[in-house]
Amino acid sequence: MDLEITAIRIETFAPYGEIVPAGSVEEHLMDARIYARLRPGGAPCPPRLRRQTARPPQLPFALHCLQRYRTTRCLCLPDPGSQQLIVVARADRFRPRDIRAFEFGGHLALNLREDVWFGAFTPLGTAAGATIIEASAAPVETLVLATPLRITSGTRQRVPEPKAPIRSHGIYG
Repeated sequence: MDLEITAIRIETFAPYGEIVPAGSVEEHLMDARIYARLRPGGAPCPPRLRRQTARPPQLPFALHCLQRYRTTRCLCLPDPGSQQLIVVARADRFRPRDIRAFEFGGHLALNLREDVWFGAFTPLGTAAGATIIEASAAPVETLVLATPLRITSGTRQRVPEPKAPIRSHGIYG
């Protein structure tokens, strides 16, 4: 199945999570620590930082698996100035036609909701990295796709930095 990359928008990404200003790792880590203490229905789970770097794949490319955290959120802070790709799907209605591929800029951070399938954060254009803030005790589930997704460039366009700041109502709220 071909999956075209589209520019991320607040309304189209909403089923999968929130788009927030990138900010610093320290600011987001503080929010994650507060969330870990206030997390309803479970014991506190302190956050863990994970750093990934990669070279951009040549489009089109095949995506073979997705992963998810069933009960916790995951936040991606891309390198400033980079362009990144995220592939997402809701776990509660997992159908191939509902899988989306979004391009987003390094001025944005993505806070993925609980129970959302996602592919690795992938740089587009130039080699780049991302810092991932996740719950330290959260098990990661992996789904190997019976038929790999073919990620194509689609209507790709660089996501411009906003002229006005993006309003955030708390990263883990």
